[in-house]
Amino acid sequence: MTSDSTSRPDSVSDDLDTRLYSEEYFVVLAAGEPEEILTASELAAKLSATLEADSELDLPRAVRELEATSDRVRLLIDTTCELTFDDGGFLQWYAVRLEK
Repeated sequence: MTSDSTSRPDSVSDDLDTRLYSEEYFVVLAAGEPEEILTASELAAKLSATLEADSELDLPRAVRELEATSDRVRLLIDTTCELTFDDGGFLQWYAVRLEK
């Protein structure tokens, strides 16, 4: 740690980064539906239901290679922000911070 008065110990800085950039809430957009704010677990449930209901989704190769739906959902949340459907529909999700 330096003597600069604006410096923070690494542990404080890491804690702030975790809180500022954690993905606790997501805005979710779907064709023909109003936007929703979902928690991470609600988004995971929505994606899981979508994956189980539509086996013909054009998923990224890394996601297709996973067998467990929960693993597929986690990878989608971590690396992707949209699913598209053959009928032209879509499901998009973006992490949002609700409070400063």
